[in-house]
Amino acid sequence: MNSPLQSSNHLTGDLCSEENIAFLMLTEVLRARSLDILESLKNPQLNVTHLRRLALNMSLSAEDLIRSAGLLKRSATGTSINQSQRATASQEPASLHSILDLCLIAARNRLSEFNIELVSDTAPRDLFVGGNPWEIAYALFLLLRDTARAQAHSLHRAPAKQHPEAEGKIRLELEIAEGFVDICIPAVIALDPSYLDNTANPDSSNANHNMSHAEWFCFRRLLEANNALVNVQLTGGSPEQCYRITLRLPTFQPGHEEPIDFFTVSLNSVSP
Repeated sequence: MNSPLQSSNHLTGDLCSEENIAFLMLTEVLRARSLDILESLKNPQLNVTHLRRLALNMSLSAEDLIRSAGLLKRSATGTSINQSQRATASQEPASLHSILDLCLIAARNRLSEFNIELVSDTAPRDLFVGGNPWEIAYALFLLLRDTARAQAHSLHRAPAKQHPEAEGKIRLELEIAEGFVDICIPAVIALDPSYLDNTANPDSSNANHNMSHAEWFCFRRLLEANNALVNVQLTGGSPEQCYRITLRLPTFQPGHEEPIDFFTVSLNSVSP
């Protein structure tokens, strides 16, 4: 179920600001890489080659964003004009593999802070995605970060309970179809604050980890600006993983550079 997009006079926060969301993603990537460097420096047998590779990756990430004008503030003349400018901008498409890799660099670091391991399917290298790859990666990063925080809270509340090993993990799954890909995340929360379910899990303490209505509005607005969709479903599984959050992205292969406009395509057509 998806809550309808409604305007609000009190929308605040990073997701609804006019500042570039891509910069937030770059910050997370650089944060993760800098911590990797610090961990490497603790090793008595210093691997200089590995350190140089990490530093070079940080530099290339920043240069890539600057080169695509990602650090420039967006025009404040309106959302429709912004979307039109993004659609007509000359930007090379990004592969699904590179977007997922960008997200995982930051997400694995964040999830480790919650003692949650991130396991991911491997994305093919011949599928490409339209839109801003930094923003798409940040949207996926937010889903992983918030679901991991809620899952860690759920595990912490019952320390005496014997949890299966799988509950200390989050598995990111890919379902590839003609013209689009579904990125699926099992979750203990719906994230959508308007998703009401009083029977799956009577303990509603995890509902506090859902996004606020303003955050959810801004999150969906960010996705729509990149021709992406989000869907929340009740899976009927265990209380620890009773929801399934799906991020749908349009894809294309070289020679077929027109991603489908699947705002008219139902997510329920392929998601279980």
